[in-house]
Amino acid sequence: MDLKWSYSSSKGFYIGFKATFILDYDSITPVAILFHSGAPNDAKLFEEIIKELYRRRIIRKQDTLIFDKGYYSLTNYQIGISKYQIVPLIFPKKFLNIKHLDDVLSYSLNIFKNKKDLNKNKRLFKTIKKRINQQTNKLETLQTYKM
Repeated sequence: MDLKWSYSSSKGFYIGFKATFILDYDSITPVAILFHSGAPNDAKLFEEIIKELYRRRIIRKQDTLIFDKGYYSLTNYQIGISKYQIVPLIFPKKFLNIKHLDDVLSYSLNIFKNKKDLNKNKRLFKTIKKRINQQTNKLETLQTYKM
């Protein structure tokens, strides 16, 4: 395994890795375990994880994936929707600004590449965006209730 040096203010320098556990929602059983050398930021691992899950055929288009707040980034929402056509649900670090998220989510230019499938791709994008809005509204309600 390709391990790298990392630094922690409490422990100093160490050689290590980060493990990502992917669980099935219904059965809560591990579907995949991915190892990353060093201690990379979770938000930077998002695309690598999704790519690996697609390669292993664990996820398909329009699947909903739930991530903890370490993966929160508006860019990750864009990658999940435009590149992999999934419904990413990422817990926000603070209050989620749904209006801001909605403004950021727009068609990728790749959608216009194939005119034959343009309407189908637009419908798919709108469906995914609608599902994200529904799920984020639930998250916002939970956050408000939690306070």
